[in-house]
Amino acid sequence: MSSSQALVRVGAPLDMYYTDHENAKKQAIPVEYDTRYSQAFSNPNAGVSVFTLPPNQGVRHVLIVVGYSASQVAAATAGGVGALERGWGYKAIQQVSFRIGGSSQYFLSGQQLLARNLRLCRTKEQRNSILSLGGQQVGGIPGSPTTATSVAQYAYIPVSIWAAPGEDELGVPLPTDLNKVGLCY
Repeated sequence: MSSSQALVRVGAPLDMYYTDHENAKKQAIPVEYDTRYSQAFSNPNAGVSVFTLPPNQGVRHVLIVVGYSASQVAAATAGGVGALERGWGYKAIQQVSFRIGGSSQYFLSGQQLLARNLRLCRTKEQRNSILSLGGQQVGGIPGSPTTATSVAQYAYIPVSIWAAPGEDELGVPLPTDLNKVGLCY
């Protein structure tokens, strides 16, 4: 005896709990889709920017890029005073919030995001790279390596809502139907 729904649905029943040769499949040729999506902050100097990712896409990594022009860096470091410490991009973020589907809304400060990214790294070199990507040290702080003060500076901050920073093994993107990522800086 079968239900009316079973008569309407196309396809054969497949046991998704127990694997066997019928339902355990693997990809013959790995395919990587390039679905890059970029959006500028609506308020680049201060305020709140809310990004709604386009539906029918998928997201694996979210990256926030913030920066200073060369003239801003030169003006801030005039007189040999250190203007930017390593990882300054994380301090520029007041709060990141995100909601996945109909879940609760999660909030992370810039420092919490840094701590989360460092915790998700596997090695000391990865942690060092994550901190350096968050912004190079700029200025004349005695006894420490510095970056030139006449060069534009950028910070690249991974927002680890779905995958750990630098994790390439995650093959399934997060569906973006009704997902929102908001940034308050």
